[in-house]
Amino acid sequence: MPRIFAYESLTTLPLLHGLERRLSEAGSDIVFDRKTQVDWMLAEIQGDAALGSPLAYAKRQPEIVLLPGRAVVHRAGAGWIRLVFRQNLYDISTVAYHREREWERLLAEIILRESYGFTPKYIQTEAGIDAALERTDAVLVAGEKALRSLETHPSALDLVEDWIGLTDLPFVEAVWAGWEHRVNTELVDLVTGLDPDTQALDDVLKEKGLPVEATRVLSYRFDDDAKDGVEAVFRMLFYYGLHRDVPELQFWEG
Repeated sequence: MPRIFAYESLTTLPLLHGLERRLSEAGSDIVFDRKTQVDWMLAEIQGDAALGSPLAYAKRQPEIVLLPGRAVVHRAGAGWIRLVFRQNLYDISTVAYHREREWERLLAEIILRESYGFTPKYIQTEAGIDAALERTDAVLVAGEKALRSLETHPSALDLVEDWIGLTDLPFVEAVWAGWEHRVNTELVDLVTGLDPDTQALDDVLKEKGLPVEATRVLSYRFDDDAKDGVEAVFRMLFYYGLHRDVPELQFWEG
């Protein structure tokens, strides 16, 4: 019985809504956990496949392959990933971030180096935005927290917007990946065969009083532009010495 992991967030909701029931009916199992734990469990062969950050894939590639068709792709800025900073700031020397946002932290590091010439120190924190800003120049926020900060903290960079302006490519937040020797057609069809339920995300955003327009910038197609976006991130990380190599994107082919 295949064992599958995924991290739950607003952005992954359209891919995961209905998947638990679909997998249960097929006799499979899905475990929801924190992103770092999902990435670790995939890398340590605790399961067959996972929806996690591209970092997990890169860590064990080529033993791990990408599952074709689906990913969480940001095609425009809408406030999903923001770098909030104190007003009247002319330099950024320290950035606070949550440990679950390592992939987004690397995006911030690229943008700050490439577009602004800043090389700040990054400090892990679990504090809220205001508390973090008492100790650091800026704080990285993503997901629901980032959308909520649109009204409360207007001084910020939209990192997706900056990334697209820099590269003309989308930013890929999450991918489906699995161990090549464990992936088969049935598993791929199970986890990628459902159409993304963007209405479910709309409904949750309305419930939470968050901008429904944020759904419109998300795509769940792992197309050529998305692949180029992943490769571009790793090329820049390698250039700046932030990743050991530029992993080849290898997809399961059956």
